[in-house]
Amino acid sequence: MRIAVDGTTMRDGAGIGQYTRSVVAAMRSVLGTDLFVWEPKRRVPFLTRHVNLALVATMKMADVLFCPANQSPLCWTGKTVVTVHDLTIYEHPEWFPTTKLNFAAKFLVPRSLRRADAIVAISEATKRQIGRVFPDVVDKVVVVYPGTSNQVSPPHREEGSGVVVATSDTILFVGTLEPRKNLVNALAAFDAFLRMHRDRAATTRFVIAGGIGWNAEPILEAIAQTNDAWRSIAGGNVVRQIGYVTEEEKANLYAQASCFFFPSWEEGFGLPVLEAMAAGVPVIASNRGALPEVGGDAVMYVEPDDVEQMAFAIAQCVMMPEALGEMVAAAKARAGEFTWERCAREVLTVVEKV
Repeated sequence: MRIAVDGTTMRDGAGIGQYTRSVVAAMRSVLGTDLFVWEPKRRVPFLTRHVNLALVATMKMADVLFCPANQSPLCWTGKTVVTVHDLTIYEHPEWFPTTKLNFAAKFLVPRSLRRADAIVAISEATKRQIGRVFPDVVDKVVVVYPGTSNQVSPPHREEGSGVVVATSDTILFVGTLEPRKNLVNALAAFDAFLRMHRDRAATTRFVIAGGIGWNAEPILEAIAQTNDAWRSIAGGNVVRQIGYVTEEEKANLYAQASCFFFPSWEEGFGLPVLEAMAAGVPVIASNRGALPEVGGDAVMYVEPDDVEQMAFAIAQCVMMPEALGEMVAAAKARAGEFTWERCAREVLTVVEKV
């Protein structure tokens, strides 16, 4: 069987790009030369994916096209397997820019899912979401969980490396600054924690790593207000917004963190949670979307709109780390079950059956 892969998102920095790179690398290690990945050096909107990819896959005589980013090419008429990460934009359009409710959301994604021979959902939560939004395709859905590398580098301590140097306690968030990540409430919870434990202001920092997304202004304003409130007491900013980080830098941040804080309103999976678990970092996550599915019994869950509960969870992680050893050990063991090789083999099983 000749398998072609849509690699147009291979170089993207967000979660779908990471998924594409990781699953493709694992599929290559399993299949070797039997896999053709279309990875254009330059992307032209619409033309690259919907015309060029289809043409190349046809010329390569592909039996099936695997599309890991929610949609398939308009000009492709052969067999297709599509991965769906989440369909939150249909259920909560207020979390996205109006430009996202465009041709892709209104036409390409629905058409892709209805034409697909099989659909890979990255979690049971995503499968349920597909059933709510597109009930006519749910019979074609197979759940295949993503993986994690389970590798963490030793922490860097040098200034100027682009990696935050840890104080005594670092609360870490990794992800795009956007409404559905619930960072305004997260910052309010951090502020509440400091108000309950003012002596910790000098040594506790909330590090926010990730690119600036849509409607990030309320988040940036909350960061500024929190820093203004605590700067004189803490001797500097208590919240550090450091922007996009590389995989190496992210691993170093996990190695330095006292806890990982991810109170998102909705996630199709939540790769950063799994990465933190694999790194041995205590995790605080919301109880929404797929996050409980990922963390199992090895994560501390909170209501994403309960600031007081989130502040108390932060206090547990920062002030009683010795009590979290069993949870951390369970988290590392659970993360070890999510490998990219397993993901690739299960995706290939789906592909080979169409």
